[in-house]
Amino acid sequence: MKLAGIRSTSWRSAARSSHDGESIPHLVSTAESQVAGDASRPYARCVRWTFGLVMLLSLLGLALEAANGRLWMDDLEVYRTAASRLAHHTTLYQPVTVFYRYKYAPTAAAFFIPWMWLPTILAKCLYWLMLSLMACTAVLGTYAMQWRAAPSIKPRNMAAVVIVVLLAFAPHIQRELHLGQVNLALAAVYIGVLALMRRGRPWLAGVTLAATLFVKPFGLIFLPYLALKRRYKTLAATAAATAGFAAVPWLFYPPSVAVASYRSWFHELALELASHKANLLAAGNHTIFSLIARLLPTSWGNAVNSHGTVFRVVVLAVLGGFFLYLWYRGRRDSGREVAEWAVLVAAIPLLSFTDYNAFIFTIMAAVIACMEYGRLTLPGKVLLPVGLTLLALSTPGLFTRESWRLFNGHSLVAYGATIVTLTTVWILRSSLTRPQDALDQGP
Repeated sequence: MKLAGIRSTSWRSAARSSHDGESIPHLVSTAESQVAGDASRPYARCVRWTFGLVMLLSLLGLALEAANGRLWMDDLEVYRTAASRLAHHTTLYQPVTVFYRYKYAPTAAAFFIPWMWLPTILAKCLYWLMLSLMACTAVLGTYAMQWRAAPSIKPRNMAAVVIVVLLAFAPHIQRELHLGQVNLALAAVYIGVLALMRRGRPWLAGVTLAATLFVKPFGLIFLPYLALKRRYKTLAATAAATAGFAAVPWLFYPPSVAVASYRSWFHELALELASHKANLLAAGNHTIFSLIARLLPTSWGNAVNSHGTVFRVVVLAVLGGFFLYLWYRGRRDSGREVAEWAVLVAAIPLLSFTDYNAFIFTIMAAVIACMEYGRLTLPGKVLLPVGLTLLALSTPGLFTRESWRLFNGHSLVAYGATIVTLTTVWILRSSLTRPQDALDQGP
């Protein structure tokens, strides 16, 4: 489909019809509707096929997990157990099993009270299907927003983008489903927050973002960006909703117990920060700080590891300064907001102490990078498939025990995520010198 041809034809028709007595504003509206309608048809068709295929595969996977006795969803059981403890006013922070512990805010347990009421098998099935729908929404929602922001992207490429991204992140989605985790849900919600802001619903976006802070505080990364973008209503809603959500434990516990529950949460966070992941040279440390430190000569690596906090602050300042430069240069172009938000979401696992399965947060950047693949330079066209391949290989089932230890120990999945994220950064940088598209049309 050639949108330029449709546009020119529509406007020529409008010009001819204006001599027949119809008003120019009415003809303009009609022409724009024709453009948007014609452009949206392949999008709507791909949406139906994507949802249908993903849900079919999801149901098949659910049936196989149940038949093989592997419908464990251990993390979901942790959340449901915590919700039960909160609802029954018992101690929240204690092991569910020898391995699994509840490490989230007391308020987050309240979010899972509806899941606690359901029978276990029904809760697992519904949570599985919800995550599957969120995976579709994350990919298609990102595509829709970026298409509106960059209308020159051809709709015929949509199927290829969706297929490539879903294949690259299939292991991550499968692990989220198998364990019943929240990373995929958070990634989809972050995308939803941006969509709400771009649709003129800042208050709802702020309340939604505030809720995520109590599950995992990753959403703090967006607050400086919202201030730069002057999204003051969203910031105000986030602050007010955060205060409200923080008071939720007082509905279930006496004041002293509610305060103690927050102390326990801070203790869990401190234990996580003090774990082996804080060692910059440790195998399996997937942060960008560790990647840089391990690439340095041994003597330099030991030096930065002994001054880890200073090194992290310096690296963070450099990265933040470069992002600030890109934002400032393109601050008048509202279409860059989608790619900027994607970079922030993708930075979450690279800046925080997470495991290899948290790189589902790179999915938004991957969609944008694949959509803009035709505009990449030759090195970008070579490196992007490498990055997506490394992300796709991030599953222990594809390796022997020793091979997986090497793959995960050398943080190859983090290198893949870094490549995809840097590709999106390059797209932002290259758009500074690219003329802005004349029309802002999309699905």
